[in-house]
Amino acid sequence: MNAQKIMAMVVALATAAGTSHAQVLTALHTFSAGTNSPGFLTNWDGASPLSDMVLSGNTLYGTAALGGVYGQGTIFSMNTDGSGFTVLHALTGTNDGAGPNTHLLVEGGTIYGELNNGTNLPDFGAVFSMETNGSNFAILYDFLTNTDGAAPAEKGGLTMSGGTLYGTTFAGGITNAGSIFSVDTNGNFQLLHLFQGNTDGKRSVGTLVLSSNVLYGTASSGGTNPGSFGTVFSISTAGTNFTVLHTFGGITAGDGSSPNAGVILSGNTLYGVTALGGTNNDGTVFSLNTDGSGYTVLHSFAGLGQNPQGVLWLHGDTLYGTTLGNGTTTQGSVFSIGTNGNNFTLLQTFSHVESTNNFTNTYGAELRGGLAMAGNVLYGSASLGGAYGNGTLFSLAIQPVISSLSLEGTNAVLNAANGFAGNTWSVLESANLTLPLAEWTPVATNTLSADGNFSIKATNVVNPEAAQGFYVLQQQ
Repeated sequence: MNAQKIMAMVVALATAAGTSHAQVLTALHTFSAGTNSPGFLTNWDGASPLSDMVLSGNTLYGTAALGGVYGQGTIFSMNTDGSGFTVLHALTGTNDGAGPNTHLLVEGGTIYGELNNGTNLPDFGAVFSMETNGSNFAILYDFLTNTDGAAPAEKGGLTMSGGTLYGTTFAGGITNAGSIFSVDTNGNFQLLHLFQGNTDGKRSVGTLVLSSNVLYGTASSGGTNPGSFGTVFSISTAGTNFTVLHTFGGITAGDGSSPNAGVILSGNTLYGVTALGGTNNDGTVFSLNTDGSGYTVLHSFAGLGQNPQGVLWLHGDTLYGTTLGNGTTTQGSVFSIGTNGNNFTLLQTFSHVESTNNFTNTYGAELRGGLAMAGNVLYGSASLGGAYGNGTLFSLAIQPVISSLSLEGTNAVLNAANGFAGNTWSVLESANLTLPLAEWTPVATNTLSADGNFSIKATNVVNPEAAQGFYVLQQQ
């Protein structure tokens, strides 16, 4: 088969793959219309989900910072197919606090979380627990003064070891730079660290990650570099050995700025994002070792997907994350990238919303939280958009993307990305692109042994005399 015919096959393949195996986006829940009371929006299910979803079994758990029957936010659950949406607790703003805008932790039959507003005025926030069926809501700890921390931040959350919870606050303390704390399930509180700002960072907004007796996290600003671009830090669970692992230098340094999410850990490597900085000042994906060495910018954002906000999700050797988008043509995206920085893919973009249209669209906008994953399906939240402009919960089924076709004599080799171990795929062949897939001929089948990139070879299928040939992947 000559070069012209090979090119025709590649172009035809890309067309077939793009139409048959695009990522499948589904709006699982659209937050309902609300009534605007003075200073509040009230509805039945909540509004403005700011943090990531948490998956336990086949159930997703999350928070909405606003709305609900009292206008103070909700804690909810939902099945992964979008059915069974249930408000587990509607905050009243009185003895149960308000403003649930952080990542939930589900341990056994208990949910733990943080509130931006506690039960006392002035409001400095609180830590709560409740059962997964919505019963036994209790305040474990109220931040009563500004000295031990205040305002657990959007996208923050709790990490548990044994019977002890670990978390951060966005503000409070001596310099109003925030704190790191622990509290056990009986409500016994311990202050582990008060941020100083210009030395160690300030305004931590992400969930801590725990390995052995060491906690790792980020501060969204502060640090020793002029410009206050943020830090990555570690600290023991006893509150000792606080160490700045990396101080960001901003756009001039090219390493990133404003890490508005926590880090994740794989082996001895931490992975995270910055909302700004990098080559284009549109944010970065980075990695570094747990001892602070080996800092690497894996990707600098630009274009449709930019300003990453949510914590990353790791599956195999692929990282998944979210962005706010460019704010003009897009207002949110989901991306993937290899842990080595290769194969960056913008999996899905979310359309821009306008105040003149009440911030409405189909699938949501402004992805501020991270993702959860089960199988090949990602789950997330959008803080705006949907039919009523109050946000959505969505799923995104990841399908392999054919990256190239190569010919080896009469054999055709299809190379693809986004594979998942255990999935079985067949290569179908046809000389006529318009035929229904049911009439295409299976020529090779492969059960994937690992996640990520993969290849499938179809032997003795290339006819050198044929004018053209078309190939697609189909999951079995």
